[in-house]
Amino acid sequence: MRPEVARRLTSGIFGQNYATSEQTTGEVLAELKPERSSYWLTTKLSNPPGIEGQPGATPIAVADVRSSVEGSLKRLGTKPDLLLIHNPFVVPSGELEPFWRELEALTAAGEPLEGVSLGVSNFRPQDLEALLSFAKVKPVCNQIEYHPWTAVHSAPILALHAKHGIHTQSYGPLVPVLKAKNGGALKPVLDRIAKRLDVDSATVLLLWVRAKGATAVSSSGNEGRIRQLSQTARMATDVLTADDVRDIDEAGSKTHYRCVPGRSDLTPGQRPLTTSLPSLPLSAVSTPPTSNTNSPRRTCRRTSETGRALNRSLC
Repeated sequence: MRPEVARRLTSGIFGQNYATSEQTTGEVLAELKPERSSYWLTTKLSNPPGIEGQPGATPIAVADVRSSVEGSLKRLGTKPDLLLIHNPFVVPSGELEPFWRELEALTAAGEPLEGVSLGVSNFRPQDLEALLSFAKVKPVCNQIEYHPWTAVHSAPILALHAKHGIHTQSYGPLVPVLKAKNGGALKPVLDRIAKRLDVDSATVLLLWVRAKGATAVSSSGNEGRIRQLSQTARMATDVLTADDVRDIDEAGSKTHYRCVPGRSDLTPGQRPLTTSLPSLPLSAVSTPPTSNTNSPRRTCRRTSETGRALNRSLC
C-alpha cells in the first residue's frame, strides 16, 4: 500500500486524481474498507498512457468509452462520486457529442455509472459552449487551474460557469506559494493576512478559493499537511473578510502565471503562449456559483508585473 494514499484517507480528506493511480486507490480502499459515505472519490477519463505511464496524446475512441469506464471501476473497486473528462483532447476531434452521449447513457438506471456525476476538466469556453449546446446531462463542474494569478484571465470560463450553474474546481490553488520564487505583489498581502489569522500563506490561498465560490483540489504525502488541509476545510466561512478577498484579487491581477500541462488550453498543433494575454479589468472577473498535474514535462507561463513573459519547464 502506498502510505501517502492511506494517510489521506485516514485523515478524512481524499479525492483520487491521476496523480494517484486508480489501481493504488482501489488497493487502499480494499485494505482499509472505509464506509463508502465517509469519502469522496473523483476519477478522470484520460488519454491512454504515453511516456512513463502519463496520459498520452491519443484520444479515447467513442467506441471505447464504455470499456474505459468499466476499466476504471474495476481498478477502483467501487463507483466514483464524480467522473471527469480530463481535458478536451481526450475526445476525438469533432466527436464531443457522441462521446458525451456515451457517458450520459452510462449514467442511466442499471448502467455502470448510475448515480455518478459527470464533469469536465481543463475545458475552455469554446469546449464548454459546444458541450452545453447538446448535453442532456449537464456537467456539474469544470476543474481548472484557478488561483489569484489566473483569476482575471479565467474570466470568460468563470462567466460561463456562473451562467450555467457549473461549479468551479480549482487545481493548483497553491501555485503562488509553491511554484514561484518571490510571489510578486501577492506575497506581502498573503503574509499580512496569514499573520493576522495565525495560519500560513497556503491556508490563506485555500480560504480565498473557497471565498470565490470554488472548491480547492490539492494533495500532499505529508501527514501533518494533510491534516492541515482537512482542518482548513472545516474553518468558518467568514474567516476572510471582503477586504481580504479584494486585496488578494487586486494583488493577483498584477501577475499572470499558469503551471499546467502544456496542451490543456491549446488547440492541436498550437504552440504554448510566450507572450502576455491582454489585460482585463478586475471587474471583468465573474465569481462562480457555490470540490493533478503530474506530467513529466509541463509548460509554465508567467507574465511579471513589468509584462515580461517567461517560459519554463518542470516548474
